[in-house]
Amino acid sequence: MFTGMKNKIAFLLSLFAAGSAFSQTLKFNELMYAPANGEPEWIEFYNVSNDSVNIKDWKIRNKNAKLYLLTSSDFYVSANSYLVVTKSNTIFTFHPSIPSRLLVCPALPTSFMVNTGDTISIHDSTGALVDSVFYQPSWGGSSGKSLERIFL
Repeated sequence: MFTGMKNKIAFLLSLFAAGSAFSQTLKFNELMYAPANGEPEWIEFYNVSNDSVNIKDWKIRNKNAKLYLLTSSDFYVSANSYLVVTKSNTIFTFHPSIPSRLLVCPALPTSFMVNTGDTISIHDSTGALVDSVFYQPSWGGSSGKSLERIFL
């Protein structure tokens, strides 16, 4: 878990059915969709499987339906571990020691996640849906507070 966050709001993210062979691998775990004071947006994923996952050519999508490439290089997320994805390495200004793996993805727009609510999804290299979440501001997560998924 991204342990450096203050004022985290725990909640259950709505999960849409994922019809991929990878549907039990990388899951959305935490979202910083409305950061404060210049912090970049970030998404934390958790690899729930017992195997490493290579996210080469994986893409992420928001409600504008455009797919954004995470990386075109081999990039492995270890089994049962976390990955933080952000647009900018300025995240280290706010969180100097992130305990999980970090992927800086310059292809993401500065405001990838919509502050009024959004559905975001991650897709493997074949385009298959791996995981998706819906969130809305009434659940919290504004003014520099992240939303965290609770796995039941």
